[in-house]
Amino acid sequence: MFEKFLKEKSITLDAFKGYEVEKQSELQREYLSAIESKVEGKATKEDLQSELATFKEGLSIDAMKSEIDKLQSKIEAIEEAPATKEEGHKTLSGAILGALKDNEDAIKQLKSDAIAGKASPLSITVKAPVTISNANTIGSAEPMYQLTQDTGIVSTIRKREMRYLANVSVGTIGSNRALWTEEVDEQGNPTFIGEGDTKAQGSVLYVNKTEDVKKVAVWAKMTLEMLDDLPQFVSFITRNLERRLDIVAENQLFNGNGIGDNLTGANEYATAFTGGSLAGALTAPNELDVIEAISLQVKQANGIPEVLFINPSTMSEIRLIKDSSGRPIWKDYVTPSGEFNYSGMRIVETLAVDAGDFIGGETSVINVLNRTGLQMQIGLDGNDLTQNKQTLVLEKRMVQFVSANDTNVLVKGDFASAITAITAT
Repeated sequence: MFEKFLKEKSITLDAFKGYEVEKQSELQREYLSAIESKVEGKATKEDLQSELATFKEGLSIDAMKSEIDKLQSKIEAIEEAPATKEEGHKTLSGAILGALKDNEDAIKQLKSDAIAGKASPLSITVKAPVTISNANTIGSAEPMYQLTQDTGIVSTIRKREMRYLANVSVGTIGSNRALWTEEVDEQGNPTFIGEGDTKAQGSVLYVNKTEDVKKVAVWAKMTLEMLDDLPQFVSFITRNLERRLDIVAENQLFNGNGIGDNLTGANEYATAFTGGSLAGALTAPNELDVIEAISLQVKQANGIPEVLFINPSTMSEIRLIKDSSGRPIWKDYVTPSGEFNYSGMRIVETLAVDAGDFIGGETSVINVLNRTGLQMQIGLDGNDLTQNKQTLVLEKRMVQFVSANDTNVLVKGDFASAITAITAT
């Protein structure tokens, strides 16, 4: 403080005020020189502000005018100095001089006030220099566009793979009802006969059967701005809805109950597992033995085993079955294409089948006919026009059926019950 400075020189403040102006100015310049020494000695911003505040309190109007003249001279010297290369890191004293230059108009006003006999305060904020980095510039707040690059990657929600349609008979239909004809009653039998004998008469009854086409659909509403500004995301939205529609359709193809608008699923047509002639015949059977029994049941129903759908968890249990030497048995039944084929059936893993369950056999007897493939429409609905929206609709019409003559070559059940059924008692 200025008063402390005077005390160090054994001068009281009252005595100072009684000095002549020249003597006062001399002491004030000496005090100012002491402050500048502190600046060069890297005094903190807070120390400097405290000293300047005290200095202003004890400074007379005339003395203040004199010191302001000095500040003005420094600013004029800065303006007249030749241009230098790009400014680098500033010292604290350099920052102070920069602040004085930036506040030149305020200093001139302060000088004018001093001449008029008014001592108004001057507040100058000295900004401490910092190291320029990502963190305290572009990266100090969101958004950080200059530091961000779009990779173009869009992470989609994972959904199960569709496995059903690749393993059944798929076709098209041109109306809203599927018709097929079944042989339901055979009369008479061919016989070997002698010369001149009467031949045996035979006949068969044919019955027409039908199944209605069913529709699965989904829709979404989007703004015109979304369609115009983000067309690439519209394609992702469309694919997402399409995949979800396909999953619902596959669930119905497996498990639909045929009631109302539901498809009649394969489980409604399939015959329950019995084990055929292996029922109650095996000691300590496992999942591979069940697959063999399924295949046998299909063959004994005059079918050709083709595909068996199981849950991936069941496949993991099968992979853990080992022979007496500890070698996994399933490896002997992997085809060159990488499929697991056992007892003449491709074993297809799908999450559409519950854990522990199975369904399959001669799956080509399952008929899936598409009335229309996947259709997409974008148009106006309700108040879309007034609200700048459009409605996206995805739909598919299809029918599934299995002739009553073929239901015995499709077998369904669960492995736990099947193992019990073929276990010797």
